[in-house]
Amino acid sequence: MVMGSITLYGDSVLRGVTLAEGKYILDSSCQEEFTRERGISVRNLCRFGATVEKGLGLIRRDLSLHGAPEGLAILEYGGNDSDFAWAEVAAKPWAEHQCKTPMGLFRRVYGEAIQLLRQAGARPVAAIPIPVDPERYLRWICRDGLSRKRILEWLGDVTAIYRWEEWYALAVRDVAESMDVPVIDLRQAFLSRRRMDGLLCEDGIHPTAEGRKLIFDTFGRALDAAATA
Repeated sequence: MVMGSITLYGDSVLRGVTLAEGKYILDSSCQEEFTRERGISVRNLCRFGATVEKGLGLIRRDLSLHGAPEGLAILEYGGNDSDFAWAEVAAKPWAEHQCKTPMGLFRRVYGEAIQLLRQAGARPVAAIPIPVDPERYLRWICRDGLSRKRILEWLGDVTAIYRWEEWYALAVRDVAESMDVPVIDLRQAFLSRRRMDGLLCEDGIHPTAEGRKLIFDTFGRALDAAATA
């Protein structure tokens, strides 16, 4: 296994997006520190708002232009896929609403992304998405006037946001294990902390500097384990 490089395919969590004074900014400092300390180059092809379908398209383009990435190709999808069109939920809390990527489609496309990378000669690794703070996230999506009451009328309770997101995280593990793909469990790294509030931003979904450091520390431990296996 080549340890000199990592390619990241995922969403804004691994891109380095964070909140500063209520606005989203890009902070690559933890990735840069990881690169300096480990001597490992990181190609970050993550995109804000990316679902697994968008990720599959990006992977196809990347392979077409650059061929198979050296080292590890880390997939980090599921957070945006498990999300909802909250304005539609608030407008029609009595209606049926689907996640941005329905579960059956998510599992199929995630598997296609793994297979595509393998066929190209890459070494795919599945990153289990970090958890969401449902109360913070609900406050965030309602900050511009969406009705919390109507959204909760549809959800039943605020923890349903967490459960939906966890369902997709479990699906990532299931697909990866069924295809014999290594897993890096970012979720467990967050949940193992006694206090998780300092790891997530005001929006409840993006990691703070402390959270981003934990993510790259987890990558580092996974690389160490692979090197000694």
